[in-house]
Amino acid sequence: MNLTILPTISPPPYAEYAQAIVDSGIKVDAVNMGTRFMCTVEAPIHENIKRHIVDADERQTQHIFRSFRNTGRVARNAISEEVIAIEREGGSFDDVRELVSGARGRLVYETGDPDAGHQNRLFPRVKRLFTPVRRS
Repeated sequence: MNLTILPTISPPPYAEYAQAIVDSGIKVDAVNMGTRFMCTVEAPIHENIKRHIVDADERQTQHIFRSFRNTGRVARNAISEEVIAIEREGGSFDDVRELVSGARGRLVYETGDPDAGHQNRLFPRVKRLFTPVRRS
């Protein structure tokens, strides 16, 4: 019998509570903390976006890419609304590609305009970089 062992990666929002995962005995091989690092004092993104992420709750987010079987949670804004409308109309990824491009998302973090592109996730506060690393 040949068993394949796959790594288990804990997704957000558990990254904020990585120590709680360890303490609870849940076995994970890694914790995805990408967006968690965006909400650090040291992160080179616009303060408006950090505040926007911190002030948001789950009602200010939406799931996109469901029709592509690659669901992601993003901030509810003009871009996410347009992506969902295109998906509902049966559009393909090519129809939303420009809306969700990395270059478009970069504008959000550079300009501080949440409607400039798509953005990710929720975190309760902006911390110093060392804090989430030490807690994990």
